[in-house]
Amino acid sequence: RGTMGAGAVGVALWLATAHVLGLRPPSAFRAPRCLPATASCRARVTLATPESARAAREMAEIVAQSPSDGKAWMKLANLARRERDLKLAERVLSAAVKAQPTNSLLWQALADTLREAGRYSDARALYRKTLGLNATLGSAYHAWGRMEAALGNAEAAHSIFERGIARGLPRPNPRLLHALGVLLDGTLRRTEEGRDVLLRALDCEPGNRQLLHALGLLEANKGNVTAARRYLLAAMDGAGLPETAAVANATAAAAV
Repeated sequence: RGTMGAGAVGVALWLATAHVLGLRPPSAFRAPRCLPATASCRARVTLATPESARAAREMAEIVAQSPSDGKAWMKLANLARRERDLKLAERVLSAAVKAQPTNSLLWQALADTLREAGRYSDARALYRKTLGLNATLGSAYHAWGRMEAALGNAEAAHSIFERGIARGLPRPNPRLLHALGVLLDGTLRRTEEGRDVLLRALDCEPGNRQLLHALGLLEANKGNVTAARRYLLAAMDGAGLPETAAVANATAAAAV
């Protein structure tokens, strides 16, 4: 929704974070019944959604007392994101990175939040900021590359994925290899390169269902029915493939 409704979880989140962030609740919360002044009313809000409300209150108290606790900031922001209140999540994470300006995970979470809100230019700048702090953070390359791919910037996504893979050596990041392989096969129509990348990833994680599924679809689209069936069955049962990528590649070639 981008802005929060006046449900009990939303009220509890605002009550829990207001004293930490200096927030003024939205107009929908300003009626006395929505912003209870008494302990008994606050308890009723908490009891209405015990887990989320309790977690929000506990995390807010932790970050108020210990602003260096990155995990508490992240959990508080995730509660807001779970409620689809991206504005509150942004405010929480903006406060978090002020408290911890070198925490790359918090910067990425802020970039992810802005991306979800459709603020792609701002998100792009913050992904750059994140990777400036931690050039080996595979999740940031993955999120940024997927954003660019979704926006139709395939070559930019290709460059981002490749940069992330190179930074992750000597053991490449299978998620980035998967993303690059799918991009090469699907959007860029460079199927042979896509297969090589996916098989390289499968060498790192032989039983990875996403990789097996991606290879199955690639082979099916190429008309390699035997190889496609083999990969897709392995993906369905989760058993994986025992042989190396070189053997799997030879099997696929033989099925052409």
